[in-house]
Amino acid sequence: MKAWIAFWNILAKDMRAYYLKPPNISWGLIFPLAWAGMFFIRSGSGLDSVPALLPGVMAVSVLFGTTSLLAVTVTFEKRSRSFERLLLAPIPLELLMLAKTTGAILFGVANAFVPVVMAALLTELSGVDWATLTAAVLLIAVSSTFLGLFIAVSVSEVFEAQTFSNFFRFPMLFLCGLFFPSHNCRFGCDPCLTRCR
Repeated sequence: MKAWIAFWNILAKDMRAYYLKPPNISWGLIFPLAWAGMFFIRSGSGLDSVPALLPGVMAVSVLFGTTSLLAVTVTFEKRSRSFERLLLAPIPLELLMLAKTTGAILFGVANAFVPVVMAALLTELSGVDWATLTAAVLLIAVSSTFLGLFIAVSVSEVFEAQTFSNFFRFPMLFLCGLFFPSHNCRFGCDPCLTRCR
């Protein structure tokens, strides 16, 4: 029982202290929102192309949200030495990492549905399989969170974590189907995409 109290307190502290930091607002909320608006407006074929763009915009929103949140949370705590105090606390390391990553996963899932709300205002989303979509968003959030954690623990400043994260985030803008459909991707990704279909 004490372990779950520690888990909840770490998660709640991260939510209060770090979710509204400027890097999270700019990279985690405004950037995906701006990209969603830009791509929904960019689709010159009208509102019929919005459902085709939605999965890519959601994936980018999750990736940017989770990696920016962990970059802020872990690096600020490492700088203020509060992360070291957490490591010395009488809780298992796995529980500490679970509490840190759960917040980022929840933030990424919430980010994913910002473009869905925007798309719902523009077009009909009745053909969406919500169970599959939610499962995919959760899996993307988990994998993006651990990528962000890997980057965040290897640097000491937020700007370094954001810079290293951009080496992974910006190529995903071109691979997620926003600029061109993934089935037109013929530069080495076709065997992988064929297996995923």
